[in-house]
Amino acid sequence: MLRYLFLLILPIAFAACNNTKNTTTNKTTDPKTDNALKCDSPNPAVDIPWIKEFADNLTGSSVQAKITRYKLDGTYYFEVNNCVNCSDAMTVLYTCDHAKKCETGGIAGLRTCGDFYDKADKGVLVWKNFKGPDKSKF
Repeated sequence: MLRYLFLLILPIAFAACNNTKNTTTNKTTDPKTDNALKCDSPNPAVDIPWIKEFADNLTGSSVQAKITRYKLDGTYYFEVNNCVNCSDAMTVLYTCDHAKKCETGGIAGLRTCGDFYDKADKGVLVWKNFKGPDKSKF
């Protein structure tokens, strides 16, 4: 008897899952086609929430930090260096929506970005919390 009840409920549950729609938005969040995230903003530290939070937390800090924007194949990436010139600091490359793409450095000497820096554009410094020249290699 329970077997038949299960067979009756399963198709109903499956149909309900397949008919679920996201009614909150019809917009795409692909940074290549939609700039809802303001990836190309002239001031990402104001216009992109996760970058703003990072900048707000480190503004006035004695630790030197910076964010550089790169573009590769029409997509923007943000490199976060939260300790410029620190020998064991990790530099992390994020997509515009704050998904981690890869990382470089750290105690383990990680290099998971492959040839990203060879293929991407030159990069543009979009935020830093220190004065003077940037002497870091990334």
